Amino acid sequence: MATETNARLAKAFIVVVAVVALYPVAQTAIDWIRVSQIIATPLVDAGVRSYDWVEWEDTDGLTTARYVHRGGPGAKAGIEQGDELYLIDYQQYFTDELARTAIQGVAPGEVVHYTIVRGDDHVNLDVRLTRYPTFLYPRSQTLWQFSLWGFAIAAFVHVLGLIVAVPLARRSRDARSSLVLIAVSAVWIFGNLARILAVAFLGAPESGSRFDSVLHASAVVSLVGWIAFPALLNQRVLGRAFPSVARSWFVVLVYVPTIVLVLIAGTAVVSGALGPFTLDELVGPILFYASCYIALASALILLARGWRNPETDEIEWSYRGSQVVLVVAVLAALTIMGVVPVLTASGQARAGWFVVFAQLLSTAPVILVSLATLRYGRVDAVVRRALAYTLTGGILFFLFVVGLGLIDQQLAPESGGRNVIGALFAVMTLFLVDRGVRAVMRYASSLFPSERQRTAQLLSQFQDSVRDVVALPDLLKETIERVGEAFHSRSAVIFVQSPTSPDDWISANYHPEPPYITESFVRNIWPHFAADGQIWAHNAELDRSAMPSKVSSDLAAHGAAVAAPIVGREGAIGVVILGRKRERSEVFNLDDIDQLRWLSTQLALAVERVKLVERQNMLTRETAQAQLVALRSQINPHFLFNALNTIMALIEEKPDDAERTLEHLAAIFRHILNAGDRTFVSVDEELTLVRHYLAIEKARFGDKLVIEEQIEQSARAFPVPAFAIQTLVENAVKHGIEKKIDGGTITVDVSRPNGTTLSILVKDTGIGIPELFGSTDDDGRDRDYFGIGLNNVVTRVEQLYGRDDIFSITSIPGEGTSVRLRIPIEDQKN
Repeated sequence: MATETNARLAKAFIVVVAVVALYPVAQTAIDWIRVSQIIATPLVDAGVRSYDWVEWEDTDGLTTARYVHRGGPGAKAGIEQGDELYLIDYQQYFTDELARTAIQGVAPGEVVHYTIVRGDDHVNLDVRLTRYPTFLYPRSQTLWQFSLWGFAIAAFVHVLGLIVAVPLARRSRDARSSLVLIAVSAVWIFGNLARILAVAFLGAPESGSRFDSVLHASAVVSLVGWIAFPALLNQRVLGRAFPSVARSWFVVLVYVPTIVLVLIAGTAVVSGALGPFTLDELVGPILFYASCYIALASALILLARGWRNPETDEIEWSYRGSQVVLVVAVLAALTIMGVVPVLTASGQARAGWFVVFAQLLSTAPVILVSLATLRYGRVDAVVRRALAYTLTGGILFFLFVVGLGLIDQQLAPESGGRNVIGALFAVMTLFLVDRGVRAVMRYASSLFPSERQRTAQLLSQFQDSVRDVVALPDLLKETIERVGEAFHSRSAVIFVQSPTSPDDWISANYHPEPPYITESFVRNIWPHFAADGQIWAHNAELDRSAMPSKVSSDLAAHGAAVAAPIVGREGAIGVVILGRKRERSEVFNLDDIDQLRWLSTQLALAVERVKLVERQNMLTRETAQAQLVALRSQINPHFLFNALNTIMALIEEKPDDAERTLEHLAAIFRHILNAGDRTFVSVDEELTLVRHYLAIEKARFGDKLVIEEQIEQSARAFPVPAFAIQTLVENAVKHGIEKKIDGGTITVDVSRPNGTTLSILVKDTGIGIPELFGSTDDDGRDRDYFGIGLNNVVTRVEQLYGRDDIFSITSIPGEGTSVRLRIPIEDQKN
């Protein structure tokens, strides 16, 4: 916040500049009154100047046509570059200045007789003069082209600024202020560009024609924008750098020169002139006023030691940038006043160059000041798309013109097929524009990836990185590390409610900085996030929430820049809070907010998955059978993640299949719950669980998974250890079929080879187990290639039956793996 002393200095600057800005107007009026008194005649209006659109220049004592504007009255009458001016209305003028004054003194629309010397010939030409093109400078071909392209580029930049500012303006007063400032500046830029294009394509307007009236009206509208934007610029600067001054009557003083110039211009438009002032004569005073006000805006920012957000310490307009703008603006003002002899010692062409440069540069601070707001928008995307459309459109426009030329050569104009082919060619060109823009954008993105794209790429890897994470603390740690790196945050923290106790929180930090965001602080602000569910941002341009000002202030005081609630199906379950960016010049923008919203959704899904796993683990821990707990846990995170991902993939394309798969998953969990603490279940019950499991895997693998059953009817009622067959089948899928590119077959065979043994065979045609190749019958003990599931099966059946010959496993290259349980019938335990 600016100090009181700086505020008083700001007020002094406003008073001085407001007075100085009107100096050319006052000086011109005083000189005109004095001259009128000396010549003792009534005050006469200056009138409207005429122009022949020829730049005359003294060369070796002769007045020569240095430049003849194509489409102007001089060119239409036959004046050519290099012609020597001899007579105007049969009167000789010896300098270009005298000739120019004589031409300007004739009323627009009058025909003037020129006598031109061209070589050894005298050529007589009649030229119908037009109104002088206010604020346009056809003094040379180079200057005219520079004006066209300069204003076109400025218009392009203003369009981009408007596109970026509009989405921000809905939420931020600063953004609305920037939008108004850019829009007013755009009135001047677009108005001048439209007039330049109109003259370039249609030629100079004839005096009194409708074209002349429209061109003159557009000049008046443009003039309003040129006069208004310097005052709006200073009001915007005062509002950010010196808010106390902006709320005082001094802001009215800023608009005094603006109002005076508008009144003079309005009177000149209605009456043709106000004393010595016509629209043409106002160019210098308006340019001086704009230079003074741009210098004032730069001085105010320098007085505030750069444009810096006092709460976030983010630099929004650099101190050095203000120095450069101030120097340029002061030099421009001194040049206009004749202190710096650029205009006084130069010809009309150089003066035109200076004015055009000054006009274009005077709008640059508008964009610079607005960038403090615009950088929160989708600048990368807008610029990339705009450049892609411009490049592709230009190329295809060239192809379109060439194509129409070829059509005209091949088909007669009166041919009916010509119009049909032309229409088809136009449709094809539009189609190519759409495809071309996409291709150019993809190519440009690959060659010049932006910071936002790199952030998106890092976040896109989020799902893969947490797919196998089954503990919530590990998930949060992995998440906050990736988020902090992706967004270049100085610090970040994540809090999620505990799945077992909503009153408890699990958290993880990334480079924590004081003042630290603690669990007690999150408890205080959590009710607001839970109720609102929207992303909060310290900058109003990005804030989507309805957070109370007290909560926003507390978050800002703790160094928070953005806070995104993690919203699951049943509401908010946590929050991610990011600090400011590492570089002071970097800020969060709308792209970041969209990416955070996507991340919140993905994180909510990941947390829900982990919670499902933890709930399942909690159920297994509460059962009385320790080995049964281990087996139940084999409805493991990998299977659960794969099942959920399969269901998500089927929802849009095959909703019926998705519903059936979800029913199978629900049936598995019902079976887990219904099994209770039973050690044994019937073969039929166990096979029902296996079928539900294989149905889910079938939806995942499709035709790559073939399932075969060979179940002896007399074996269906016999009891087997709960989850034993399911664990063997899951192991066959996971380590056999899943790792084989073309899939394979799972065979489940249950039989009674004799009266004392129940044989359970699970066979797969997968890749096999290299450690078992060559072994004829392995009992599976002390093998490090076994997972928890198989180890639990081996240990449990040995404990249940007191024998070590029940389990066996064989694996053959090219054929797969077979696992067999030989359960003694006489030793069943009920």
